[in-house]
Amino acid sequence: MLDSSAEGPPQHKETKTSLPLSFPLSLLPDEVALSCLARVPRSDYIALSLVSKKYRSLVCLPALYKKRSILGFTEDCFYICLSSGGYESSPVWLIFHREKRFMIPIPTLLPQLPRGSSVVVLDGKIYVIGGLSGTKHSSSDVFLLDCRSHTWHCVPSMSVPRSFSAAGVVDGKIYVIGGCRTIDLSLCYGEVFDPKTQTWETLVPITDHNTKKLFDYNHVYDESLVIEDKVYALHRARGVYYSPHEAKWELTENDVWRLRFQNHCCVMEKLLYGCDDYGDVFWCE
Repeated sequence: MLDSSAEGPPQHKETKTSLPLSFPLSLLPDEVALSCLARVPRSDYIALSLVSKKYRSLVCLPALYKKRSILGFTEDCFYICLSSGGYESSPVWLIFHREKRFMIPIPTLLPQLPRGSSVVVLDGKIYVIGGLSGTKHSSSDVFLLDCRSHTWHCVPSMSVPRSFSAAGVVDGKIYVIGGCRTIDLSLCYGEVFDPKTQTWETLVPITDHNTKKLFDYNHVYDESLVIEDKVYALHRARGVYYSPHEAKWELTENDVWRLRFQNHCCVMEKLLYGCDDYGDVFWCE
């Protein structure tokens, strides 16, 4: 007889492995982690950088922003610097989230922008050019804010000190116009900075009598614009422009400035916007 109660070979039962509800990006290969981070809004990178050193290093990698571009997740960020006091006061830097309509403070302590400095944006960096050093003297210093790591870096100084100058970017180079008075007039007109070579070059001088007369009269500017690859330097809607492609100076055409662009103007998506002292906004193509 067979004993039905005899024990047979042990049966192997399958066990289910419970996976964690969350899986830290730090445990993933960098390539996979970057692919995930590329889909996250840039405004959230500030919070991520505070989580750990690993996250902070990932959100600063150029490969992340290249991945965002490939995947079609590039976005523009609007930086705001607020100060309630003088030059010595510590400003508040914010990033405006356009979709959610709220401000995100930058935890890094960033300095105040010098009064009379010019600002341009190039390759994810904010360049701060010249301005007043203290209260009276112009400065030739140039700094940049890396918008990925939110750190400041020094840039080679200009050939002459400048404040209240006009500045714009054309073909990856930074053009600075006016904002100084020196004995050597050929240096006053402007200069161009090439980020690739980290060098400054003086622009060709103004030869037209009327253009030179207006430039010498103004020499400081309220606004600067780049339209059709021309850098405009304006003071109360009057001014000059420099064409890098033609290496020449011209007076601004009156029909371009028919709107009341007194103090505030900018170009967005090929449209020219202006705001007067009363808060009225104008635009033209």
